[in-house]
Amino acid sequence: MSRPRTNPDKSASEAFKREVRVRRAYLDMTQDKLGETIGVCSSQTSKLLANPDSISIGRLRKIIQALDLDPQIILALVGYSQKEIKDFQRGSH
Repeated sequence: MSRPRTNPDKSASEAFKREVRVRRAYLDMTQDKLGETIGVCSSQTSKLLANPDSISIGRLRKIIQALDLDPQIILALVGYSQKEIKDFQRGSH
């Protein structure tokens, strides 16, 4: 049986959303507190997290810093393939 294809952009966005939820839970940080930390109101935070492609680089940096997100998830979100990410890890880029 063949493996179903996934849209890399969609799967990267879903992985980002999941990572944000996990890290917020780990840090016991509400969505309101995250919004406060990155400088937006809670309704805007909700919109940003629902559509990661709409997050500006500056806000993404603040989210990464606030939650200490996994770099592999961020690299996938911005468009790097898993092969490229593994090459970076090996130092052969």
